Amino acid sequence: MNVLKNAIIKIIYSALSGERFELPEDFSISDALPLIEAHRIETLAYYGAVNCGIPADSEPMQKLFSRVCMQVMQSNNQMLEIEKLCKAFEENGVDYLPVKGTLIKSWYKKPELRYMSDADILIKVEQYDKIKPIMQSLGYDEGPESLCELIWNKPWGLHAELHKSLIPPSDEDFYSYFGTGWERAKRVSPDNSRYELSDEDHFIFVFAHFTRHYRSGGIGIKHMADLWVYSKVKIEMDFDYIAAELKKLGLYEFYLNIFKTLRVWFDGGKSDSVTDLITTVIFGSGAYGVHSRALLSDAVKRSKATQNVDSAKRSKTLWLVFLPYKYMCLKYPFLKKLPFLLPVMWVVRGVSAVLFRSGNVKKNFNEVKGLDSGEVEEFRMALEFVGLKL
Repeated sequence: MNVLKNAIIKIIYSALSGERFELPEDFSISDALPLIEAHRIETLAYYGAVNCGIPADSEPMQKLFSRVCMQVMQSNNQMLEIEKLCKAFEENGVDYLPVKGTLIKSWYKKPELRYMSDADILIKVEQYDKIKPIMQSLGYDEGPESLCELIWNKPWGLHAELHKSLIPPSDEDFYSYFGTGWERAKRVSPDNSRYELSDEDHFIFVFAHFTRHYRSGGIGIKHMADLWVYSKVKIEMDFDYIAAELKKLGLYEFYLNIFKTLRVWFDGGKSDSVTDLITTVIFGSGAYGVHSRALLSDAVKRSKATQNVDSAKRSKTLWLVFLPYKYMCLKYPFLKKLPFLLPVMWVVRGVSAVLFRSGNVKKNFNEVKGLDSGEVEEFRMALEFVGLKL
């Protein structure tokens, strides 16, 4: 691990734990700013850097502080909006289950230490006719629907992702385990409509979500911090149960390697080739992953079925041309009632793409065409090295 990564980890851990560390003499917070900003860990980094003795009045720290002020304000607004939203759901008898950062954020020493881009709440699709007017009355604008989520955004307030299921159906291995998510949910009390997962089941979901991103585009530093905070706050969890369930999901070896990496980061553990690779992937992912990794991940999945990268590329090309019905319904909702029009809308979509978005279409096809079989195989081997398979 190089000086830059080592120092960033130290200042993050300082913010999480309150401990002060000596930073390498040749470390510059200015050099660290691009990585800090790419991972959206400005508040963690600022608090930790000040705690470790970096002068708050230096130019790069002042630049960082301006971002921190924005994130603290955003964090406070998010917490208030989540409270309002949950109250509105309660008053209207809407069943809801907050997950991921919506819960984990409050477990940090200070909520603003955990940057949150959106609030994830599981809802029941059959109640959506009741939910929609609630969101509108609270000042939210409806966004695009995905396979898994119904998006609502309140400017300067909250970006809410109302989940139809915990895991997208496209991730078949995890979706078959979690279902929609309601199967494991328990009502908090008989007189309200808030549900929760057990600490163990929520941890398993959080780790599965972490894995989904790691094995695709990648996942950022803040999610490693989440796992560490979760394990330190919920110390009485049944870890034997967690281990057994992760084995069912085929994630136990990866789980051991991730927590071995966390021990290297935060608990003085000794690094090895596995932890070094995981650290490299995490630092290289940014907050939202890398598109090139996602392409390789998709190619690995498709080549597993076809046993050939060229066949996988042809499969992806056909997928781009003839977008599957469930995705077409998201673009053209009327297809849900008129599915026989699917071939017509393929033609309409193709003509529209050529006339209005030819640059994007060409880029998508060129990216698939340019996939190298050696890179695809290298990506597959790197996943298997840390305990994952696609």
